[in-house]
Amino acid sequence: AFTIGPGVAPKADLYAYRVFGCTGSTNVTVDAINMAFNDGMDVINMSLGSPFGTANDASAVASTNVAKAGMIVVSSAGNSGPNQYITGSPASGTGTISIAANDAHASFPGATMVISSPANTITAQNSNGATFTNGTSLTVAVLRTSYPNGTISLGCSDADYTNYPGGVSGKLVVTLRGTCSRVGRAIRAQQAGAAAAAMINNAAGYPPFEGQITSDPDTGFQFTVTIPFFGIRGAPATDGSKLASADTANPPTPGGTVTLTNTTIANPTFSSFASFTSGGPRNGDSWLKPDVTAPGVSVFSTLMGSGNQATALSGTSMSSPHVAGVAALVKQAHPTWNQVQEWKAAIVNTGSPSAIGGITPYRTSRGGTGLVQPIPAVNTNVIALGDTATSTLNFGFSELKADFSQTKAIKLRNKGASPATFNIAQTNAAGRPHSIVLGSSSVTIPAGTEVTVNVTLNVPVATAGDSNGSGLSFREVAGLITFTPATPSDNNNVKLRVPYYLVPRALSGVNATMPKSVTTASPSTNVTLSNPSGPISGNADFYAWGLNNSKKPGANSANVRGIGVQSFPFGGDQLLVFAVNAWNRSSNAATNEFDIYVDVDGDGIDDYIVVGVDFGAVTAGSFNGRMAAFVFSTNPSNPGATVNFFATAPTDSSTVLLPILASGSPTRRSASTCSATSSTQSPGRRSTTHTRARSVRVTS
Repeated sequence: AFTIGPGVAPKADLYAYRVFGCTGSTNVTVDAINMAFNDGMDVINMSLGSPFGTANDASAVASTNVAKAGMIVVSSAGNSGPNQYITGSPASGTGTISIAANDAHASFPGATMVISSPANTITAQNSNGATFTNGTSLTVAVLRTSYPNGTISLGCSDADYTNYPGGVSGKLVVTLRGTCSRVGRAIRAQQAGAAAAAMINNAAGYPPFEGQITSDPDTGFQFTVTIPFFGIRGAPATDGSKLASADTANPPTPGGTVTLTNTTIANPTFSSFASFTSGGPRNGDSWLKPDVTAPGVSVFSTLMGSGNQATALSGTSMSSPHVAGVAALVKQAHPTWNQVQEWKAAIVNTGSPSAIGGITPYRTSRGGTGLVQPIPAVNTNVIALGDTATSTLNFGFSELKADFSQTKAIKLRNKGASPATFNIAQTNAAGRPHSIVLGSSSVTIPAGTEVTVNVTLNVPVATAGDSNGSGLSFREVAGLITFTPATPSDNNNVKLRVPYYLVPRALSGVNATMPKSVTTASPSTNVTLSNPSGPISGNADFYAWGLNNSKKPGANSANVRGIGVQSFPFGGDQLLVFAVNAWNRSSNAATNEFDIYVDVDGDGIDDYIVVGVDFGAVTAGSFNGRMAAFVFSTNPSNPGATVNFFATAPTDSSTVLLPILASGSPTRRSASTCSATSSTQSPGRRSTTHTRARSVRVTS
């Protein structure tokens, strides 16, 4: 029997090019791409990347260049979550096949836990599949930050286990998920002598299934865990509090016990997109990325440096090699095809949207054409091509003052020896209201020839959507053009799909005119608002003007145009809202950082900084695509930071609003002086502009 399965392309020769050290980032990805090409590799897999990828990132350009020259490039879309435009590079390269991740596990091993005191029963996930005997009874030991009533500990240090009064030997150790690697808790628990470990999830549902635990990814320390490592559902489920309540007495007084029975848990996220898989489209031009999806949750594969041992990991770093293997099979099956876009098309055309379901079902901008299908990808003789080097009709981003209508062509290329006939239809339409007009309802492609089918996308501007919605106010138009074989003998009965994709933004055309400027001596005036040419209604809002800046050359979305502030009563507090308007549009505002320096006492020294920046980057060390409004103190005697609100930062916009509470900042004087800086935040693409302001009146 295999310890580790044979993989997608078991006869492929594997070569490794090291681009990382033991920790940190890398700047030699391009060198490795070029070296692999020079060495004659057929397929590159890159389980790496940086968020907010563009077509022009160096690694994306290098990937597209070698794809043009004949090498298939596959790369992970990223693990930054579902927010728009955060999918990464080098997967953002036009010639690259970008891979999203889904969960392929229908069920997991579990344990029914009967809690003695107070009496409760919960079902836990057996996250590492370790064996235990039905009826096993264990004393519960909840690790805490202090005893007896501190909060539940994260269990990220050895001291958390050794400091438990009376020790954890032979007990079920309970910790909370967060900060350190999940599996590190199981390693530390077993080393401390525990009989089992349990981790309460910090999000809804069960934590990821781990499989056999053989090392700690945080440190690289190799250790095979043999005790059960249980995953406990997070809020809104109450399983965690029920388990923790079994050990509320002051240790070492014996706590409650749990009695364990083996069971099986149906996976509620089976076939769903993985929660971590990065959302598209591509930053900058709104082209569709990712291209296709593959399994990426708790994938059992080889463990580097372990001899012949295995590990289970989650991430698009695990889904990307699946498709790299499929690419090897496709090229092996069709060695006479001489363009990467043809092998790529065979993979992307045959993705299955219906195979993505569950609690986060199929969405074109999250997973391309759907779950990769190796057998149809190998068996197809007809490929459908869209824009250059893609199998997609990319309509990109469009600001609309009138109804949108544009025609693009799909080229159907028959590489086989027999003609193939398909019926054509629009399927999986999603997003804003739209319609598709097809050049024909069926098509026959003679052997060895190419036929073109025109596709016209129509989007009414009146229902394209404005930027005043909740969250990121993202609008998209998406769907698939599906080619279904007319008979089972056509194209080996392989169905083909070509996505179409547009990001629209309707413009209102609101115009404001004032008869005079506002001054301190004359603080009031009338404003005339009009919307003479706008196809949709618009809103006007007014801010006390504080900063202005001249336009710089280029399209830098951090090029600030103006900054102002409003003040509102907010319960027993005062809400301050800083508005930042840039000269240029950003796909996602979280690619930028806006810093507003506030001098509250007029002494020429900045006391606080209001910062609009990616929330995940500050709070978790990794970007998540949502800008938040932070307040940082520069006073060494009163350091710290607060965050109360996400920014109002629509995608594909040039304006963000940064709301803060006056109680969380010191802006309570009647006059404060402000200055600001702005910068782009995406790794490897940073530029900065600075401007100094006159006084801004902030009343609270």
